[in-house]
Amino acid sequence: MQSNKLGEVVAFVRMGQQVYRAYNPTPYDPKTKKQLICRAKFKVVNDLAIAFSPVSAIGLASVKKQGQLNHNVFFSVNYDTVTGTTPENLTVDFPNIVIAKGKALGVAFGEPVVVDNTLTIPFTPGTGYNANGSDEVYVMAYCEDKREYALRLALRAAESVHIPIPSNFTGKVHLYGFVRSSYAGYDEATDIKIYNKGECSDSDYIGFIV
Repeated sequence: MQSNKLGEVVAFVRMGQQVYRAYNPTPYDPKTKKQLICRAKFKVVNDLAIAFSPVSAIGLASVKKQGQLNHNVFFSVNYDTVTGTTPENLTVDFPNIVIAKGKALGVAFGEPVVVDNTLTIPFTPGTGYNANGSDEVYVMAYCEDKREYALRLALRAAESVHIPIPSNFTGKVHLYGFVRSSYAGYDEATDIKIYNKGECSDSDYIGFIV
């Protein structure tokens, strides 16, 4: 857990839980432009954290500190993906959102294809010492308009992930992928363990569909 200032956010511990709140350097004037932007940004990031937290609970497990809530992990990693000069024009940099971090061997995702309302994402499984066919490849489809997601996984050996597109999805749907290892990873030259079973790879932004 941490208790310090992270840019425009203050981290502290309350009743054993990690908590984040907007930093206010001038509490006597809570309606300054900077503070209003900070509050609006805080709400946007927090809403994203809540929406993404079931998936980031898997992908960001390796960077989660003891007692830290899942949505707080996402919040701290992705706070800077929301930017803007007024509370009304904040934008989310969806391609730079991180839903997984780790040392596991990733895959190379290909172009998504939609046929009969089913999204198919092919991937090249990779080769090498730690490319296990039983590793889990996750793909998340996040609907920006609905703030909802669909998640599917396949084994590394399958070379593709298939996601039925929910009927209520409209507008832009962002796609993210990562790998969760089925075995511990070892350095090929030294045979020294470099990550534990269940470690994830860094997430990739695959693209979006509309």
